[in-house]
Amino acid sequence: MALVRTTLSSAVALADKQIVVASATSIATGRVIRIDQEDMIVDKSWVSGTTIPVLRAIGGTAQVAHVVTAGVVHGLASDYDDPGAQTSTTYPT
Repeated sequence: MALVRTTLSSAVALADKQIVVASATSIATGRVIRIDQEDMIVDKSWVSGTTIPVLRAIGGTAQVAHVVTAGVVHGLASDYDDPGAQTSTTYPT
């Protein structure tokens, strides 16, 4: 699958446990959402609609506030081409 882009329809406060997106096309439970530098996972309680319950600050990213219309990218974890903060990379010395 490919990464899908949308935007936030409302701002996200630091303590919020859900986000509101302009379009929920192809969003599904377990998909990774990236807003700014924060990664989230769609919570298993989500069924449908543009209000998405999320588990925030996954993979070592920081939980921060996000402004309305911020870019939202979502996809499977394997869709992201970078190893992410949660992955250790070992280099020969």
